[in-house]
Amino acid sequence: METDFRVPLIRERLRGFKLVVPVTSPKGGVGKTTISVGLALALARSGVQASLLDTDFTNPTT
Repeated sequence: METDFRVPLIRERLRGFKLVVPVTSPKGGVGKTTISVGLALALARSGVQASLLDTDFTNPTT
């Protein structure tokens, strides 16, 4: 299997973060993005600097 060209770039950018919270599921359409957005908003509203990275390595849109 070929490695996605974005993986090294994402790894490099994530090095500066103290905490990374992955939201994953092997199935699509279960609300991962909704949960991720809600979590990022809740963290930001509580004063935590939060960033959201939403990727799909299994079925990327090109």
